[in-house]
Amino acid sequence: MEALKGVSFGVGENSVHALVGENGAGKSTLIKVCCGIERRDAGEIRWKGKPVDVRSPLEAGRLGIGVVHQQFPQCLNLTIAQNIYLAELCRTTIKPLIWRERNARAHDLLRQFGLGAAPETRLGELSIGERQVVEICKAVTMNAELIIMDEPTSSLALRELESFFDLIERLRQRGMTMIYVSHRLDEVFRIADRITVLRDGAEVFTGKRSEVSPSEVATLMVGCKFQEVERRPPPERKRLEEPLFAIEELSVGESLRDISLEVFPGEIVGLAGLQGSGTSELMKSLFGLLRRNAGHVMMRGEEVRLRNPLEAIAAGLAYMPADRYTEGLNTIMSVGENIALAVLQELSRRGVMGRTPIRRIGEEYIDKLDIKARSVWQQVEYLSGGNQQKVGLAKWLATGPSLLLLDDPTRGVDVGAKAEIHRILRNIVGEGRACVMTSSELPELISITDRIITMYKGQINGCFRSDQVSQEEIMHAISGAGEVAEVRMGKEAEDAK
Repeated sequence: MEALKGVSFGVGENSVHALVGENGAGKSTLIKVCCGIERRDAGEIRWKGKPVDVRSPLEAGRLGIGVVHQQFPQCLNLTIAQNIYLAELCRTTIKPLIWRERNARAHDLLRQFGLGAAPETRLGELSIGERQVVEICKAVTMNAELIIMDEPTSSLALRELESFFDLIERLRQRGMTMIYVSHRLDEVFRIADRITVLRDGAEVFTGKRSEVSPSEVATLMVGCKFQEVERRPPPERKRLEEPLFAIEELSVGESLRDISLEVFPGEIVGLAGLQGSGTSELMKSLFGLLRRNAGHVMMRGEEVRLRNPLEAIAAGLAYMPADRYTEGLNTIMSVGENIALAVLQELSRRGVMGRTPIRRIGEEYIDKLDIKARSVWQQVEYLSGGNQQKVGLAKWLATGPSLLLLDDPTRGVDVGAKAEIHRILRNIVGEGRACVMTSSELPELISITDRIITMYKGQINGCFRSDQVSQEEIMHAISGAGEVAEVRMGKEAEDAK
């Protein structure tokens, strides 16, 4: 599969050029090619009118191309100045660095970009927004003339956004050129001079900001694929049916603010939001992995305390994280052992668990979910991605949950495995249970869910019936292309409340 297909656009000097597109559109690959992390198969990169071959990040730096990655490669145990001059620190040289001079230079640079911390401060003591300023200062000291920023505001708190936009303006005043990669259209239309839209690895639009509206960009990002999505009407409910699960005014630090929603038996609710919107944080807070500082959680009309995963499991919740390799599964353990992990207490006798209960529960869920494995003892790392995901789902189904919290449950699986996981979820909610899920693919949310809740910057800003909404409308809401999204749940959903 081609990650990029004949992408062509130019970036003007001393300008901000926005690069936008859905997840998987090719933005990250394009950045990696520009900074020498990945090699291109065809085409050319021209720098100041001349073709160049960028074979490594070091060569990109020598040309004057700097990248501020979404995840900063920083040393938190070193000082601010040491991080800014890290390249010099790592360079083999007989002459030692004079840190008094470096600290003085770093002090002046930090003041220019509005950061008041002392250069001797350990980097780990700064906020993410302040660390981002340090990363930009590093690029400036390396004489970067073009800075590529990959989703620069995805991890910033709301109070840090204005400071960041001031920083962009300072860079512009210094004559800097920037490629600004973002999903957030309100930010793009605030700072960009020109916009390029990628879709499925191809460039579909490049032009001045004034030539297009946020709504038109949202449409360009998703194309016409939404017309092909299977629609599924929500289940019929009795007028007086009570919600299975409810949240009232839940807040978590600066990540989530005043979240309220209800989930009914037999329902799949989708959470739609871009990175940094708060969807994953909401999942983790409900499972007791993040401490909430306000709000109430109700299960079948009774308040429950979800201070840790054990309390969440006891209340009937199960959570499958997005990253199955580092958080969801132990890949060197067998299929049966992974499925048994969440129910060790029930399967063990006097603290010891033998092979027989592991074999029984493993065989039960291999059969139920049609997991393709040689035996219950096969190591999970040797299964396909789809079957690994089924094992992760089986682990939590073994706890007998009433509510499943699934963070992007079909990420990285093929079309066939995705269809099977959808079938499993529909069977689960058909038993009177419920599911709240996220997805990096809007067509999937529309086809599998009954309602879609949109989130933007830590708040819910819309609720839509899945059989009456388009990808364009969802993208409009989650990217901040307009005002708070209209809440359209339909008469049936209103009657259920």
